[in-house]
Amino acid sequence: MLILSGKIYLFCMLMTVQEALHHIKPFICSLLLAATITTSYGQSTSLDDYIESIIEDLDSDLNFDFNTLYEIYEYRLSNPIHLNKTTNDELQELLFLSDIESQSIIEYREEHGDFISIYELQAVPNLSLKNISRLSDFITIGKDGSQYQQTFAEMLKSGKHEIFIRNEQTLERVKGQTKDDNGEKAFEGNPSNYYLRYRYNTDNRLRFGFTAEKDAGETFFRRSNTTGFDFYSFHFHLKNVLKGVKDLSIGDYTLNFGQGLTVHNSFGGTKSALVNSIKKNGQIIRPYSSRGEAIFLRGIATTIDVSKALDVTGFVSYKNEDANISFIDTTDTDGLFVEFSSIRQDGFHRTASEIEDENTLRRLTTGGRIELSAFPLKIAGNIVVDNFESSFNPQNTVANLFRFRGNTLLNTSIDYSYKWKNVNLFGEAAYSNNSGTAQLYGALIALNRKADISILYRNYSREYQSLLANAFGESSRVNNEKGIYVGFNYEASEKWQFSLYFDQWENPWVRFRVDGPATGTEYLARLTYTPGYKYNSYLQYRYERKERNLSGNETPIDILIPTKLHRWRFNQQIQLNRKFELRNRLEFSLFEDDERSGGLLIAQDVFYRTRKLNLSSRIAYFNTADFDSRIYAFESDLLYSFSIPFFSNEGFRFYINSKWKINYNLTAEFRIARSQFIDINEIGSGNNLISGNSRTDTKVQLRYKF
Repeated sequence: MLILSGKIYLFCMLMTVQEALHHIKPFICSLLLAATITTSYGQSTSLDDYIESIIEDLDSDLNFDFNTLYEIYEYRLSNPIHLNKTTNDELQELLFLSDIESQSIIEYREEHGDFISIYELQAVPNLSLKNISRLSDFITIGKDGSQYQQTFAEMLKSGKHEIFIRNEQTLERVKGQTKDDNGEKAFEGNPSNYYLRYRYNTDNRLRFGFTAEKDAGETFFRRSNTTGFDFYSFHFHLKNVLKGVKDLSIGDYTLNFGQGLTVHNSFGGTKSALVNSIKKNGQIIRPYSSRGEAIFLRGIATTIDVSKALDVTGFVSYKNEDANISFIDTTDTDGLFVEFSSIRQDGFHRTASEIEDENTLRRLTTGGRIELSAFPLKIAGNIVVDNFESSFNPQNTVANLFRFRGNTLLNTSIDYSYKWKNVNLFGEAAYSNNSGTAQLYGALIALNRKADISILYRNYSREYQSLLANAFGESSRVNNEKGIYVGFNYEASEKWQFSLYFDQWENPWVRFRVDGPATGTEYLARLTYTPGYKYNSYLQYRYERKERNLSGNETPIDILIPTKLHRWRFNQQIQLNRKFELRNRLEFSLFEDDERSGGLLIAQDVFYRTRKLNLSSRIAYFNTADFDSRIYAFESDLLYSFSIPFFSNEGFRFYINSKWKINYNLTAEFRIARSQFIDINEIGSGNNLISGNSRTDTKVQLRYKF
């Protein structure tokens, strides 16, 4: 039967390439293939499988540090969590476990003693069979590998070193690399992206390292970058090493307070196919080692273990940031008054204007957290203060009427979590010193071993402002929104799982492209079929209704019209044998406002894995009428690199990744990805414009560990 499945799949691949424009035969192939698979239950252990299951359904503009997610999963696959010593926060970092599930594991261990086998997890109340299977790849009950009696000097010798060197480049020349009529180029540097990273880790208790990067178009050891790379980052982190100090981070780090109303830079707590993963959890202080140049703090942060139930966290951050600075003439003072209208977060310093904005804003951020944990209750108070050398003065628009202005922004909040039987209640209430308020309250309810419900209510006033907030919501800004979310997950059997969420919200004040109060509705339904570890498929429907300005409106006040977006997806993966895995995806989109537009994506993937060599490849056909009907799709990439492109217009997309383990210490990786368009002759816009109908991106990476 499995051989027959492989033959049908290969036939489908050939037929899909030949008949992509007809849009029908790949879907027939999918149904034929699904009918031929019958195997036993299980789960793949590929790192990409876990990453894709988490982020493929997240919105592309979420301000998450996805590299941290890669670090956690990659580290835990080779250094599994010790089940008899783990904590709730450590389990929560895996993200796929709900707070009720992770806490049930801890409670079961405290009541019945240490686990004697990972199969004992089947006796843990509220823990689903699917998550038991997932969890098995990340846990152990064997000898604890951590050396808690090591001295600091011994930890400096027993850890592991890793060095990454990567080069990325687009082969086609972009407009910014082309000379104008005056013989000048808009981009100061060459088209290569250079990335260097060093990391040292001893059992996650001692970690330090640095990251350096130069973006495409930036110079290297010349002109505006005489020091070499455009961006440098350093981190040093101790966890449970110093007496009374749970965490100490020096250099670059991120913070995760409560449910994100004041500051949060981790993943989770958003709308996705993981319908009940709406509560934010995780480590309060994390060392930062990624390439993003804006979403981190720089200075020192520490958590002090005052008592068994009381922790106190304090932090200080001082950094220069990119901003749009303006100088205002004043008559009552000598000199000029300096203010900025926005903070730039793209990290690009390629053109004269981008270089002019570089490190022009000095920012001091301080604050802390006091957390009291007396199970089943955890409650904490948070404070974050942002001080700017210049005054923040955004553009005078109606949408910005209630935005923060000035030099100092104060945010305070109280968050809590309370577990009662099979119910976990959580929430946070926050205040900003411009009289803004924000509230978020939620509940996770385990009806039984097979069914879970999640409920979340949020109410963010139009006045509330926080520059570091990252909370549950429809928009990236945590203000001007109130809504209710309900999620439901049901595992009918080991083979069938059904997930559903419904979200309804309103925006009392105007926003970008929405000149008036507006409402919105969104829901997602997914049916997953997993008859065995060699086959998995799901069918998903997602609907979103929003209001926005009518395009081309000529009246003094823009008219709001409803827009509707429908997305249908069928995805399946087949493990042919230990070396070969095949996947395909069929996705449709339909966008409706005063007109209709549609989109289609057909993707065929092949994976080949051996002890020394890993290969992954995709060929995809896409055809979307416009930007509104675009389709996003997660792509496999090199280690610690991710790609979630959107598909618009008509064309083909191809990529191949190769990973060669040269020896135990050295691994080489290569990626080439090419988009070939049928209906356009220019790609991109501005200085990133490519004159032609194709774009080819390459990546080469070396990883050395010792």
